[in-house]
Amino acid sequence: MTGSVDAAARLAATALGRAGKATCFAIRIDGRCGSGKTTLAGRLAVLLPEAQVIAMDDFFLPMPERTPERKAQPGWNTHYERFNREVAAPFAAGEQIRYGVYDCHAGRMTRTVVVPPCRFLIVEGSYALHPAILPFGDLSVFVTVSPDEQMRRITARQPRLAKRFAEEWIPLEEAYFSAFRIAENADFLIEN
Repeated sequence: MTGSVDAAARLAATALGRAGKATCFAIRIDGRCGSGKTTLAGRLAVLLPEAQVIAMDDFFLPMPERTPERKAQPGWNTHYERFNREVAAPFAAGEQIRYGVYDCHAGRMTRTVVVPPCRFLIVEGSYALHPAILPFGDLSVFVTVSPDEQMRRITARQPRLAKRFAEEWIPLEEAYFSAFRIAENADFLIEN
């Protein structure tokens, strides 16, 4: 599947078909940084009734929890335990979701987000398909982009951080994708 407009329409149709009469249906969108995950999630949310979007960026692992043991694990830098507690469990129970937004620059939670009970929950961001997340998600999506286009987008969006992306964050993502075969196990592969 290519292109986020066409992809969003196909994903929406698939989600509506699979959801049937279910009251809770989760879609998790993972993939390479700069590949268009956030754009795709936004387009998909417009097409699905009662859809809400949650960004994995809000679940960055706080400094005190970055132990050597944790850093030895693929995808170590996301706070899965908090995501499970604050998002996955309440959504699966059909309850309101209430979660803290962790700001990695401030080094603390900066605000709280409340998501009312909704039929479709779209979780987007790197590490959204990590196996440490509770069994959660009815549709999994992996979004990819060529390395050259990825760096072009990252440089255009965050020029001062492009080198750090290239040397640190992209290799961390790639190790996670490889260790857990994220792209191979996703229901949909989207190339942007």
